[in-house]
Amino acid sequence: MKETQKHTPGPWIFDDDCAITTDPWGLYIYKQSDENEYTQIAEVGDGIQIGNGNESEPYAVEAIANARLIAAAPEMKRCLEDMLNCDGDLDSMDFGAYRDVLNTITR
Repeated sequence: MKETQKHTPGPWIFDDDCAITTDPWGLYIYKQSDENEYTQIAEVGDGIQIGNGNESEPYAVEAIANARLIAAAPEMKRCLEDMLNCDGDLDSMDFGAYRDVLNTITR
């Protein structure tokens, strides 16, 4: 039995250049609902100010990486579901889905 998703459907966007919000304090993940409308779904690294030069500090590097990973979660889920659809038959597995997962993780 397939469970219905309870999370906000993707794609999710990491606002790493403050294009969506003018608040530089924090790292925000958004879901785009309409052309110019966004809903904030997560905040990572409260107190990290983008654009003031602290992006290279270890705590900021880690928080930014976490935000990118969180934003990629819906796409990674889709890729992993594609991989599971091979029903254990590795000959029928779409290795493109495997590459998609790796590419999503390493963004």
